[in-house]
Amino acid sequence: MIEPSEIDVGPAQRDGDRLLLKVTGEIDHSTATALHDRVLGSVEPDVRHLVLDFSAVTFCDSSGMSALLGIWRRLHGQSGGVSIAAAPANVVRALRMGGLDEHLPTHPDVTEALRTP
Repeated sequence: MIEPSEIDVGPAQRDGDRLLLKVTGEIDHSTATALHDRVLGSVEPDVRHLVLDFSAVTFCDSSGMSALLGIWRRLHGQSGGVSIAAAPANVVRALRMGGLDEHLPTHPDVTEALRTP
């Protein structure tokens, strides 16, 4: 079981230039750096689209949003993109309130996120 101060990322599933990572836990000041580093450590240079499965994410604060924006910047710099799949309503609401939905589109499930160009 993941403790509130921990974050788990993985396992990675690759499909061509797309990468799917499942994120589990709370994304806050105590886990944001680990999220950023673990996600980017999983992204190879030829990945163009990263899908983060947030179905097991229970919370995301401004530190988490900053980490997500850093992840987006890295992929955007590689001519890629990042999307969020299956996030709970409270997390989607936080992302929208923080303005991140302009950069990180949200999808109701992983299948839709992987189909979207």
